[in-house]
Amino acid sequence: LFLNICSESELTNHDSTIFFFTEVDNPMLCPITHLVTLAVADKAFEAPSLTTVERVFEQKVSGPVMCTPLTWKQEILKTPIFRQDGGAIDGVLPSPTLALTYSQFGDRLKLLGLLIGLLATLTARCFRRNTANVVDRKYSVISNV
Repeated sequence: LFLNICSESELTNHDSTIFFFTEVDNPMLCPITHLVTLAVADKAFEAPSLTTVERVFEQKVSGPVMCTPLTWKQEILKTPIFRQDGGAIDGVLPSPTLALTYSQFGDRLKLLGLLIGLLATLTARCFRRNTANVVDRKYSVISNV
């Protein structure tokens, strides 16, 4: 599956950004699932039939590279994926234009860590460090063979 973050005309100009992802065994940790969920919530896909996450993942994978191109609506291309709260009373509507800042992201991670009872502060560095540890374990085993 790849997410084509551009319009079809931009794709032919080769100035677009294309993200390639591979499948993850645990759906909770899958970046594709998270991005597709946000895109469905924003009604970002050009195809009118892609209205649920299930509909997106039901698409047949085809082609020589076995991927599914997902084209975004032109009007959504400049919309940040991760956005600040839009000022709704319950705080769940994202702003249509304001990107989430790193400090706001950090504040939310810290709060999440407190809410789930972590003893240490949850930070973005935790994800980077743990990802590096997983890569080190996997490739150090391969290099020792």
